[in-house]
Amino acid sequence: MALAPFALLGAVFGGGDHDELSHVDFTAGTAVVLDDQQASLSKLAEALAKRPALKIEVRGKVDSILDAQALRQAKFATIANEKLTSNPKKYGATLGYSPQLLEDLCVDRLGKQGVPRHERAVQAGGRRSRIRSIRSTRRARERS
Repeated sequence: MALAPFALLGAVFGGGDHDELSHVDFTAGTAVVLDDQQASLSKLAEALAKRPALKIEVRGKVDSILDAQALRQAKFATIANEKLTSNPKKYGATLGYSPQLLEDLCVDRLGKQGVPRHERAVQAGGRRSRIRSIRSTRRARERS
């Protein structure tokens, strides 16, 4: 049993930074290995192929928050791009997503009745912020 297995593996395949094999990073929300990690994995695969008696244990770990965020963004981009390509004249050919596209996506998701409720909630939140701002301004004036 090796106490420093990555240092041992680094020595086995000709030196290099043993920390680069202590973990492998993937693009969030995918099973795609980052480009800079691919060379290290290729060296490791070569070393293991030359020494079939050598075994390693691999344990997986995920960042569920980062993965969930990446999966949501990918799904949104897919849905938005499908809608955009279905009617490019309506949604325009601007950078990013047009307000019309975003509104239609909200209607698709929330329904026509849900959008006004959402807009009212956003407006109420803005009103509350303005009220808080006015109150704090009045308090500041009263103190001085």
